[in-house]
Amino acid sequence: MPPCLEVQQVMCEVCGKVMFRKNIYSHLRVTHKYDPEQVEELKRTLEMRSATGAVGRTCPICNDGVGDQEGLANHCLLMHSGDGANGEEQYYAVHHLTFESKEIFEEECEASITSLWKTGAKRNSYFSRCSRAGSYACKEHSLDFVIRRLRSDFSARTSRLHFVTRDDLWNLIVKHGLRPGSRDDDDLTSLQMREAEHNLDDEIRFFRMPENRAGKGLALVIITPIQTEWLKRYSHRGISVDDTHNTTRYKLKLATAVVVDERDRGLPAGMEIIYRSYLPLNTTLSAFLLSGSISADDVEILFRQIKDVVPDFDPKEMATDETLSFYNGFRSVFPNSRARLHYCRRHISHTRGEKFRKLVEPRLRKQVKQDLNDLLRIGQIEAFELKFAQILADRRRLARSSSRKQQITIRHRSAVTFLAKNPQVLCVGENKGGCDCGPSPDNVHCPVCEVCPYSWTCTCIDNIAGISCKHRHVIALRDARALVVTEDTSREIFSPSLPPTIVEDSVAPAQQRLESRKAKRSDAEMAMAVVQANMNALVEEDTDEADEKLQAIVDLLREASEIQSSACSGNPPMVPRPEMKRPGRKPKLTSVKLYTVVTGGQYDVDMTKPHEKVLYKEDIKKQYD
Repeated sequence: MPPCLEVQQVMCEVCGKVMFRKNIYSHLRVTHKYDPEQVEELKRTLEMRSATGAVGRTCPICNDGVGDQEGLANHCLLMHSGDGANGEEQYYAVHHLTFESKEIFEEECEASITSLWKTGAKRNSYFSRCSRAGSYACKEHSLDFVIRRLRSDFSARTSRLHFVTRDDLWNLIVKHGLRPGSRDDDDLTSLQMREAEHNLDDEIRFFRMPENRAGKGLALVIITPIQTEWLKRYSHRGISVDDTHNTTRYKLKLATAVVVDERDRGLPAGMEIIYRSYLPLNTTLSAFLLSGSISADDVEILFRQIKDVVPDFDPKEMATDETLSFYNGFRSVFPNSRARLHYCRRHISHTRGEKFRKLVEPRLRKQVKQDLNDLLRIGQIEAFELKFAQILADRRRLARSSSRKQQITIRHRSAVTFLAKNPQVLCVGENKGGCDCGPSPDNVHCPVCEVCPYSWTCTCIDNIAGISCKHRHVIALRDARALVVTEDTSREIFSPSLPPTIVEDSVAPAQQRLESRKAKRSDAEMAMAVVQANMNALVEEDTDEADEKLQAIVDLLREASEIQSSACSGNPPMVPRPEMKRPGRKPKLTSVKLYTVVTGGQYDVDMTKPHEKVLYKEDIKKQYD
């Protein structure tokens, strides 16, 4: 830069701000309240300096003034050769070059300098400005920091720099190529060039170009050096993988692998950007540009890059949402990992809430939600399986029962809730009731407390023929430990301090035996539910031990199937008609499988016996026609 232009920038001797010479005068008058005499004196001083060229340059390190560019180079060579450039010694010198012709000189100037001036009285001195010359910031600052600095250093009345916006700064960044990590104006080409460098300090671990302009097949994996350190230190405890979507107008999707440090804080350990739809080729891709969908093949790419940076990657736990793409992609890379899969509680709760709104009546949602939460709070797997088997057996029993049995069971639950809130029962008289029903399973007794709807007469509005109201269930549920307050003829309730009247219910021995048999049947149904769950789990295991256990279960079930009732011995039960599968229900045709085998009226699945007869669909249709 020529001295005449350099002198135009001066520093305020009061506040130290650097500004153009034309602005220093108004700055002193407005900000520092200079009088006209002081301003005129400063003008004369600056004019003398400009005429003599005393201060053509200012050292950026020590702020000493020098005459010209050559003086600045000599000053830096003597005083600051060891400063700058991260402590590396620099060589500042003025090179004297001789050119053979003016054309060669002009070509050199065109290639290496940006401006050229003639100075001196005889106009025989040339000053050129190198294309790399300028003021460079020693640190990187955010755009917001630069804007705040400009607005604090420059007044709105004296400089337009006060009104600089983020768009202005971004235009400068794009114009001069100041974007960090950018290798090319085209973003996809820039990413491809960065990935081809294989720089270990770079965060791009994998990049796959799209197959077409629609963006199909684009994939980007980002693992920074600090994330690599987190993976090595904390991945043994566990890892959580999830993805985001619908955060921008572009269909990019960001999958993030998170590990937990010693303070249980989540640390993002890896990111993968997958694209499945249209993306303009000039869109800026970064770690926070999201959209798209993720499959098991895409997740496999992420874990292969994690395996490259951490070969001994073996987490103990793995948490994901209900989507199995994360777990399948993980297992394809680490098939022998010890990781146990856990579903995110938030996703489960969200899905459960949707199912509640879809399947459960509004009046039952609160109770069903509470019961399910109690079940999920069970920490021991044995207790959970037992409780779940009980619920499953109860649901199956209720599903197989008639509509009256279902209504009776609902009222039994209401009675249990009523007794829990009102433990005291008012007795107005003793009536044991009576039941002439036989032990047939087709009666309308309550399957839980065995109360008969015809034992007592109730005057409540819920009294329906063949269905026991909750008051009948309350009478059946009370026992010797219930506190009963007796009422006299004047209907005055005795004081609670008096000894209670205990009413004992006499139960016939036959009824007791029936209850015992039903309890055993309930235990057998719960055991079958557990066996069914174990068989489903063993089917998924591809081991010899699982085959042996399944064969043992089959042998035990075959042995149990040989046990028959005395009423059925010699007279095997008839196969029910397929259109009347459930008694009391509407006729409904059911599908008959081709592998159904009938031997002597009983189902048999052993295909090796010679006396078997296979009935196909046509034979069964002829039989029932």
